Amino acid sequence: MENDGKYGDIDEEAARWAARIDRGPLNQTEERALDRWLSGNSRHQGALVRAQALLVPCESVDRYISPDVVSTRSPRAKSPWLTGLAGLVAAFVFAFMLLQSPSADDAAFQTARGEVRRVPLEDGSVMTLNTASKADVDFRNGQRSIHLISGEGFFEVAHDAARPFVVSADDYTVKAIGTAFVVRKPTEHSLLVVVQEGIVEIGRKNGDPLRLEAGAMAEVNLRDLAPRITTLDGEQLTQELAWREGKIALTGETLEAAAAAFNRYNNIAIEVTPEVAQREVVGWYSANDPVGFAKVVAETMDVDIEITAHGIILKPLACSEPCKDDRF
Repeated sequence: MENDGKYGDIDEEAARWAARIDRGPLNQTEERALDRWLSGNSRHQGALVRAQALLVPCESVDRYISPDVVSTRSPRAKSPWLTGLAGLVAAFVFAFMLLQSPSADDAAFQTARGEVRRVPLEDGSVMTLNTASKADVDFRNGQRSIHLISGEGFFEVAHDAARPFVVSADDYTVKAIGTAFVVRKPTEHSLLVVVQEGIVEIGRKNGDPLRLEAGAMAEVNLRDLAPRITTLDGEQLTQELAWREGKIALTGETLEAAAAAFNRYNNIAIEVTPEVAQREVVGWYSANDPVGFAKVVAETMDVDIEITAHGIILKPLACSEPCKDDRF
C-alpha cells in the first residue's frame, strides 16, 4: 500500500490507509509499511489525519465500514464486497467532501459507545480516544492544543520543545513536551490524569502547575483546589490502560462499579440489585462481552442472571445449600 507519489497522490494513499485502519488491527507487515509511509514525507501525517477525520462524521456510511483500529464493538460478519466497499467509500468521501472536512491542524474527533479510535496527529503524536469521547484538536499558529470535551484520551506526544503539547479539560490544563499520558473525565466535576512515561504539568489555567512523573496518577475534584496524587506500580499502570486493548481490568471493584464500567461500552446494560451490588470482583474481561462477564460472575459469586428486554440483571442466587464466599 506504499506510495510515494509515483502511483497516485498523497491524499489518495492516505484515504486507502484510513480505510484499511478502519477495517481492523493492522498486522506487523502493515504496521511497518504504515510507519515507513508516515516517515517518508512530512505531508503524509497530515493527509492521514484528514482522511481519518472524514470517517468519523460519516454516519450514513458507517454501517458499511468496519470497526476502527481498536474497537470493542461486537464483531460483525463482513462479505468481501463490503470490505472492498470500505475503501471505495473512504476514497469517494475524501474526494468529494474535502472542502467540508476539518483541516489537519483544526479538527474535531468523536467516538461512539464501544468504540476506541487511534488518531495520528500531524506532528507525529498519537491520540487514542476511549469509548464515547470527544476532543477538539488545534495545531494552528504554532501551538499543539487539544480540548478534551468528554470521555478519555491517551496521548503519545512527539518531542518538540518549541511547541508544548497541552490538553485542556474544563478549567485544568495538562502540559507535556515528550511523554505518554491519559486524561479522563469520569464525571462532570472530576478529572483524572495518569502518566505512563515522561513528565507532565497539571494545573488550573491561571494557577501554579503541579509536576507529575511517570507512574503518577492525579485525581481532581474540580470544586477543590488540590489534586490527590497516587503512585502506581507497573501492574496498576497496565490496568489503568487496559481499555486500549479492549479490556476492563477489575481489581476488587464492586459489582456496581463493574457494571457501570461495562455499560460505558455496551448497549446491553448490566443492572445490579442492591443485595449484591457491593460484592467485589477481580479479573480482566473483554469490554464488549457483558454477557460473558455476567456468566463468570454467576459461576463464581453465587449470583443469578436474569435476561430482560432491557439488558442483564445480576441478583442474589436462591441457594438450597450454603452459598460460597462473596469474593473469588
